[in-house]
Amino acid sequence: MEENRKLHEQAVSLQEKVMVQEKVEMEEQQTALEAELSLEGIEGDRSEEDRITEAEKNERQKKMLLV
Repeated sequence: MEENRKLHEQAVSLQEKVMVQEKVEMEEQQTALEAELSLEGIEGDRSEEDRITEAEKNERQKKMLLV
């Protein structure tokens, strides 16, 4: 009886350790994905800046041609 209780406690302890490890791995994966999304957002902002810059350049060239 005592042996079964000890085995059960060991099994529960092992299960808790596995759950903690899985949680850590999930948090690491989430952090990596958030960083990736953040970088994509920055790159997207740069693309928007490039489009605005290109539009401004085109507008200046139009004005120069009209003069």
